[in-house]
Amino acid sequence: NIAQKYPYKKWLDDNLVHLKDIPYNDCPLFIGEETLEKRKSVFGYTIEDINTIILPMAKSGKEPIGSMGSDTPIAVLSQRPQLIYNYFKQLFAQVTNPPLDGIREELITDISLTLGSDHNIFE
Repeated sequence: NIAQKYPYKKWLDDNLVHLKDIPYNDCPLFIGEETLEKRKSVFGYTIEDINTIILPMAKSGKEPIGSMGSDTPIAVLSQRPQLIYNYFKQLFAQVTNPPLDGIREELITDISLTLGSDHNIFE
């Protein structure tokens, strides 16, 4: 069994570092403009991503809301360099009627399933 081949839990416990235990040296973080541009490029961020997704999330602490769709070609057909996860990303929205959001509407969303044979309820 791969999970028991090595002492993974012990390794994690022995090497766990809490942020509160790391000394803060009060040194300002400076990232040069060239480094920032390179990082944005490496992670696939565009100006549109930053303005419509990242900044609203950073300012409000909430998920951005939008539904403009995407006309971007699938990764395998794109002429531009792609991040590996773009090849596996779902490119459509699955729509239900009525709309369901099991996370935000947990109290009113029932996704239970009854298993077994169907019976005539009038018999």
